[in-house]
Amino acid sequence: MVTRLLRLAGAALMVALIAVAGGGLVVALDHPATDSARPELTARGDAAFRRAATPLRASLDELAMLTDGLARAGREASFALRDLDHATVRARLDGGEAGLASAILAAERVRSVNDQLVAEVAGARLSAGSSAALIAVADMTNAVVALAGHQALVASAAGSAADVLGDLQAHDELVFEATEAAREERYGAAAGSLDEAGDLLAPILAERDAADARLAPTLDDWLLRATDYDAALRRLYHLLDASGGTPTAGSGAAAADVELAQAALPADGSALVVIASELAEPDLTEGLVGIEGIRGSIAEAVLALD
Repeated sequence: MVTRLLRLAGAALMVALIAVAGGGLVVALDHPATDSARPELTARGDAAFRRAATPLRASLDELAMLTDGLARAGREASFALRDLDHATVRARLDGGEAGLASAILAAERVRSVNDQLVAEVAGARLSAGSSAALIAVADMTNAVVALAGHQALVASAAGSAADVLGDLQAHDELVFEATEAAREERYGAAAGSLDEAGDLLAPILAERDAADARLAPTLDDWLLRATDYDAALRRLYHLLDASGGTPTAGSGAAAADVELAQAALPADGSALVVIASELAEPDLTEGLVGIEGIRGSIAEAVLALD
């Protein structure tokens, strides 16, 4: 009896050992050893990768610097547009165009150097870190292709809005010159300044009448009020010029019309800020966000190479 019990206990122990061993085998098969856990298998490939990655890192640093400058120029153009500084908008956009040309050349250098790196490590066993770096650089080179398109959005949106703002501001300056000339009883010169002001608005009005004009209700309202005021002033100045400055019933009625039209004008420049936004958005923000996204891809690639 004792012998039989000992045999049964031994058999049970053997079954338990087999089960444990089998479980360990399943776990081992479920989680096979990876190259990242076996650095001796990837040492040669990683060494080749590090050698080839040195010039790539230098090219990436150059591209990162140029893209940072491009993003900064776009942001500053956006800020200047909000401040109604159309001259600065133009200056920053011109700088951005020059920066874009340099960034495109730098991106081509990165792609060329990266192609050489890929060729040098082709077939080599790489660690997870080196493989991830290759993927990050590949993703970045694909993303950079869109850089020119994003910059084009920024330039078109901010540039067209700045052009309109510049004309509106120049119009207001000419109207002010007209009123100053009228105070000096130079009514012919005053009417001439108003004609120049009208010439500035004419192409904007024509564009607003186009079927595909961007929705800009604040601009449309501004133009309506401004042209009404200009027309009222022009009638008054023509009448006063014809009478030699002597008030008449006609000039008195015209002066009343001027007062009504003037009261309808915007009280300050806040309408121009809204107009800038109407004309530039959402394209301006879309372009800026796109450039920032590419900056992020470049930063990830640089980090992966560190």
